[in-house]
Amino acid sequence: MPAPIKYPELQSKEWLHHHYIELEYSLSMIADKLGCDITTVGDGLKRTGVPARSLNDPIVQKQISKFNVGRHVSEYTRRRLREKLSGRKIGPLSDETKAKLSRANRKFTDEEEFSIIRAYKEGNSARIVAGQYGCSFYTVYAILRRRDIPRRRGNWKGGISFLLYSSEFNESRKERVRNRDGRECQMCGMTEKASLGEWKQRLNVHHIDHDKINCDEFNLIALCKHCNSLANFPQDAWMFALMELQLSRFGLLNRDAS
Repeated sequence: MPAPIKYPELQSKEWLHHHYIELEYSLSMIADKLGCDITTVGDGLKRTGVPARSLNDPIVQKQISKFNVGRHVSEYTRRRLREKLSGRKIGPLSDETKAKLSRANRKFTDEEEFSIIRAYKEGNSARIVAGQYGCSFYTVYAILRRRDIPRRRGNWKGGISFLLYSSEFNESRKERVRNRDGRECQMCGMTEKASLGEWKQRLNVHHIDHDKINCDEFNLIALCKHCNSLANFPQDAWMFALMELQLSRFGLLNRDAS
């Protein structure tokens, strides 16, 4: 049984066209109405083919004008802006600001940069490494970028994304899972035919526990490209949600232990 669609309004081109185009709702207004975030609304526009407004659109300019009505800019801010635009120096820097600039602009030798990279690769955050070497974390990121070292993101799990899939995760097993799930995304209900039309690819087969070695078919579920991306962050929350969905689908939820 397909999972219920969380925001069915965002699947309806007519609903989005009525609110976004005819009623001139902004993305944030629609997001507030549905209780979701702006990016989710933007994805709905893209998926249904409703054209998004540009910044030069008169409606957007009108909304910006309404937002700026009554906003007060202090005289201090005005003076700082005038000085900035005129090219004059704003004034003497505080000792704290000088210290921050000194840390941000600190130069390191090749040996020191390799030590910073090694500390980062050991699993320390950029802020921790920056504290150890007396620089800002921006400097750490600049070194990583200069040395072509990929940054870790919030979903980093120690580099497991570079691990190879098990040999059991073959096309035959994927097809069995797609057939078992009725050739439909188990999160939004998109059919494989629609997926082929939208992204020119079949449904993805997702590892619920994110373990590429665990190819038990209970741990595998058919998802469309969009939902497969969503299910990767936050991983723990989606893992429990999809595991509960599987238990419910296969009649194992709340079953008394024998």
